[in-house]
Amino acid sequence: MANTLASRATQPRLLYSYIAQPHFYSDHHHPDRQNTPDGPISIAFTRSSRRSIHTNNDLVKGVVHVKSQTKVKYVTISFIGKTTCRIASERNPANQHISEVELFCQEQTLSRRATPSATCPPSRVEYPFEFRFPEVVPNATKLQNNAPFKPDALFEHENGHPLPPSLWWNESTICNEYFLRAQFVTEQASFTLSPIVVQQLRFSPSVPEQGLAQPAALVPAPPIRFERRSRPSTPDPSRERRSSLKRLKTGLRGGGKEEEISSTSLLVLSAPPEYRVGAASTIKLSLQATLSDGDTQPAPVYLRGIRAQAITHINFRVPLASAPNGEIRKEGVEKFDLFNQRYSKPGIELTLDTILEGFEINKIVPPTFKTYGVALHYDVKYDLLLECAGKESEHEIDVDNVVIEPMTRPGGHLGPPEEMPPVSGSDESFILEEMLRDSEPVAEQPPPYYR
Repeated sequence: MANTLASRATQPRLLYSYIAQPHFYSDHHHPDRQNTPDGPISIAFTRSSRRSIHTNNDLVKGVVHVKSQTKVKYVTISFIGKTTCRIASERNPANQHISEVELFCQEQTLSRRATPSATCPPSRVEYPFEFRFPEVVPNATKLQNNAPFKPDALFEHENGHPLPPSLWWNESTICNEYFLRAQFVTEQASFTLSPIVVQQLRFSPSVPEQGLAQPAALVPAPPIRFERRSRPSTPDPSRERRSSLKRLKTGLRGGGKEEEISSTSLLVLSAPPEYRVGAASTIKLSLQATLSDGDTQPAPVYLRGIRAQAITHINFRVPLASAPNGEIRKEGVEKFDLFNQRYSKPGIELTLDTILEGFEINKIVPPTFKTYGVALHYDVKYDLLLECAGKESEHEIDVDNVVIEPMTRPGGHLGPPEEMPPVSGSDESFILEEMLRDSEPVAEQPPPYYR
């Protein structure tokens, strides 16, 4: 929210404003393998590795719990990142062309902990595991539908590019997902047991906070014309009252508009060419070049509200040997609010140099990215609510190709921390109940920020 101004003038009170959140995440892709504490196998995490939103090199550490009466031959766990795209066939929409790319896959065969931890549930045995999120995509692509991912400026086609954020869109038409998949093999076959469980992890990429370049300068958008009412250049309370009565009298006869003198100003919005997830940004409004007739001065203009709506362009492709170009492509558009702020009357008076600060981008917003089969970029539409002489007006300004950068993380280097955190008793407290909260929808209540 915008909560500071460059000037030291009295600030208007901030009003509640509804913010349309992005709906780009779901952790219900594997309902038949849901991670529950009472299942035959379950996954729990240490406190040190619990995150609502994970990022690069985050530790993913915990245990697999298995019922003690189960005769287990061995237990395995896989840490997987993958992208899935689905495009319906034009000839038969019931059929879908699908590409499924494994971005990375780390696998471990686990050893049973000889002495259970103090927090191990009764009648359970523990199998510890530990992973870290990669910095970049390590896996190269394989053929999809007998065709490769072709080189293209809009997408990636080689490994080594940044991991894309978690993304779920249009009923799994596109799905970037990261998850743990644990399973065990028993000494005796069973047709009723489902010894596989999946726990999803929400991911958003990041860059080290040290050594970042200074934010880019604000870029002015094309000015908009704003019609203003005027007021006398030498205010006189008694004259103003007679003037008001005169306008009321003529207004009752259907006239009065001829008494109002309008003037024209240019309003220039200067906005950042890039935002950063989890960071605050600055915007500038400049009211200038006022043209008026007669010996009058224009009435002040106040900003009553400002909203930045993200226009999200999602491009995706599926390689297909039978397609004329070796692939099929689609594009979708989604809209949500980067921020939406309203101010109590009179609002913020606009001048030649009005600076607005503190517009923070929520950490659930996916940054601009591209990977093998999916690319996401933004335009932003700004809606300004202005008031002049008691009359409100709305104005729209479109800014194309706005980049949303990844969030930052502490440190000045890539890769895992130089020193591992010390192991303590509290670190070994496995929190299954908190883990299950990740299964709740995030649309109404955004998750806590990554720290």
